[in-house]
Amino acid sequence: MDNLNHNYSPHLQPSVETAQPTIELRARMVEDAQDSLLSYLMKWRIARRETGAGVERGVGGRRSNDSRKIDMVHSHFLLHVILY
Repeated sequence: MDNLNHNYSPHLQPSVETAQPTIELRARMVEDAQDSLLSYLMKWRIARRETGAGVERGVGGRRSNDSRKIDMVHSHFLLHVILY
């Protein structure tokens, strides 16, 4: 980041942090990062449910509490990524 500041600060006024092009670039990069992370997490969730990877079966073939906890944490994280 220091390199960017050093190289582009003479060209972006009033500063690198407040110039409109850098604000738009930062917003776009954050949006792309969220989209990529969301895509990965959704693929991970589908693969986990289809293959049963990491799913321990308890009595009667039901999923264990640990597996449910992993799903809850994963769902919460997905929601956080989507909303913020």
